[in-house]
Amino acid sequence: MTTYDYDLFVIGAGSGGVRAARLTALGGKRVAIAEEHRVGGTCVIRGCVPKKLMVFASEYADMVEDARSYGWDIQPGAFNWTSFRGKLEAELDRLEGIYRSLLKNSGVETFDQRARLRRTGLNTG
Repeated sequence: MTTYDYDLFVIGAGSGGVRAARLTALGGKRVAIAEEHRVGGTCVIRGCVPKKLMVFASEYADMVEDARSYGWDIQPGAFNWTSFRGKLEAELDRLEGIYRSLLKNSGVETFDQRARLRRTGLNTG
């Protein structure tokens, strides 16, 4: 079994984990972070950001109608979920890339895998 020696090992690369890892590494400590899925966490990858983009996308149909009432010669069209999904994934890729760059530039070692705590059997007392 390989052993590692870090001052801080963070499990989960959401916003809080990324910030803790970066600031600790920038303070001169040896830091690693593990994330089983995409770097960015629930808000960025699965929650807040995708939801906001979906809300923004849903508002355009009303904007077309408003624009027509102001003289714009535009016609409403159908929503294309496949196209939107591609744009959404591209934005999530962009945000994840920013998080990964921040970690790398701070000197944090990243493990793209699941991590868990394990009892070692040491008698502590």
